[in-house]
Formats: sequence, C-alpha cells, structure tokens
Amino acid sequence: MRKMLFVFAGLICILSCQPPTDLPYTRMANYYVRNDAELPVEAKIDDRATFESLFGMAALMGTDGEPTPVDWDREFVLAVADPSTDLLTTLDPESLRLKGGELVFTYTETVGDRQSYWTLPFLMIKVDRKYDTGSVKFIRH
Repeated sequence: MRKMLFVFAGLICILSCQPPTDLPYTRMANYYVRNDAELPVEAKIDDRATFESLFGMAALMGTDGEPTPVDWDREFVLAVADPSTDLLTTLDPESLRLKGGELVFTYTETVGDRQSYWTLPFLMIKVDRKYDTGSVKFIRH
C-alpha cells in the first residue's frame, strides 16, 4: 500500500511538472503605427476596428510585400510597442505559452546604435482564437 502511494505521488509530480508547450503564432509584417494612435505598450486586440485605429497597412512591391492578413473570426493579435527612439531597436517574439490558464507572450528587446532618424519599434503576432484564455501576460527580455 505504501509503495502504491509513492508511485501515485511520483506520477502526480511528473505530470504536474511538465514544461508548458509553445503555441503556434504568426509574426505580422508590413504594417505601421498610425500617427494619431495612442498605442498601449502591450495590447491584445480582438477586433478589426480597434486594430485599424492603431495600425495602417504598408504594402511593398515584390515578394512578401502584402501585409499579413488577419481573419478576425478565427484570430486575434498581440501587439507590443516601445516609445519613439533614435536608437536602433528591435522587438522579436521568443515564445507563446499557455501557463496556468493564461497566455504568456515572451519577447526580446535589442537596442543598438544611434540612428539619424526616429522610429517607433513595435511587434505584432496573430494567434488562433482557440488559444484565447481572456488574459495575456507579456514578458520582456
């Protein structure tokens, strides 16, 4: 009986200690932040109207020049922005995980040399709504 309890306790520990798995997402490209937008630093965007009040399409010629499409019935967007800066700053996605009933989006900020112009660094990913838990935790590295 005692061995059975140890086996059961060990099994529970192993199952509860498994690392969270990465969820799929798509990095969005060819958008810009609107000049009249008051962009929050970190945001979950659920609808087209809110998205279009913050971002505009920046289509380019050539391969992969079209903005990444979003199917608002099936997807939502996570966006991260930094204040305007004259430092070369990039934001890159690291992982998207489900942890304790909450989405956890981890991203990396890299700051480089001074530039001769100012930019507004931002990052957007789109995620399938089947992973929507209602709350998102953003972690910057």
